Amino acid sequence: MAGTKVTPTSRCRASKTIGPGWTTLALTPAGRDVWRRAASNLQETVTALEARLERPAAEIQQVLRELHAAFDAELAAPGRPLSRR
Repeated sequence: MAGTKVTPTSRCRASKTIGPGWTTLALTPAGRDVWRRAASNLQETVTALEARLERPAAEIQQVLRELHAAFDAELAAPGRPLSRR
């Protein structure tokens, strides 16, 4: 997010300046622990959701990709009153 100000906390610290107004952030050990817990919780949630699906998740993902491509094709069609931008 361009222009977003980030304040270092107990979970991250300023690492180095990479240009005018740009500083990279590095996770602290506490931040890494939070990140790992969040990733684990997300994986558990995804697994629980997939268990509730009537079709394999890969099949649903493929159908969603096809739907996205169909939307893109429709929006790009000549004479379309709405543009993507």
